[in-house]
Amino acid sequence: MFDKEVRLPNPQTSTALGQLLNNRVSTKEYHGPEDLDEQTISDLLWAAFGKNKKGTRTIPTALNQKELGVFLVSDKGAWRYNGEENTLSKVSDEDILPYISEQDYVKEASLHFIYTGSNREYSPLHAGSAYQNVYLAAEEKGLNSVVRAYIDKEGLKKP
Repeated sequence: MFDKEVRLPNPQTSTALGQLLNNRVSTKEYHGPEDLDEQTISDLLWAAFGKNKKGTRTIPTALNQKELGVFLVSDKGAWRYNGEENTLSKVSDEDILPYISEQDYVKEASLHFIYTGSNREYSPLHAGSAYQNVYLAAEEKGLNSVVRAYIDKEGLKKP
């Protein structure tokens, strides 16, 4: 297809997606909770694992497995997102932020998404697709985001 080395043309960054990708950064400075209305939260969750106009999910899933769980967490509790119905169901009144905020900067964020899955092989791929979509949706809205893996998994099992 190509010789040993090929100088490719510059990427096209003038499209909406190109601009989002070109501007996207991970950051540890967040907006306050007053900046995030229900529409913004809905848009971010839909980007993560919502149902699109074709009736499929906003992310690809290996073998069409739709087992990804998306949870919204704040100091007021935790909610599970239902992408089929675009609804949130409260699953806990407990403040679980101490279990997911081992890094100091995390305590400043008003909302957190937790991605869960039961398939060791595919769930990490699904979570990666979901948080990439959230990154892009957040960038489009002028919001900051960062993906994290430092959580107290054993502590989360207790509540």
